Amino acid sequence: RLALFAKAVAALPSQCRKVLVLKKIEGLSQREIASRLGIAESTVEKHLAKALLLTRDYMAKRDASFALDTSATEPPAVRRLRTGEAE
Repeated sequence: RLALFAKAVAALPSQCRKVLVLKKIEGLSQREIASRLGIAESTVEKHLAKALLLTRDYMAKRDASFALDTSATEPPAVRRLRTGEAE
């Protein structure tokens, strides 16, 4: 599963990958990430939500145990990306 996760992260768009790594691997806050990358904190949140959604989808397509319905527990930003809802 770790190898699958690594492939999923490698497949992310560059900025999403950077944000995900800085947040989840390096443990930086959204404010620190925004400052380091020169983007708004809201943009960090959007990149992170997109990264998590794309990573989940990538893994679900390749491993049935990741295909669980998580819509009840997903963050609002992820739900908006998945459903195309406006903010």
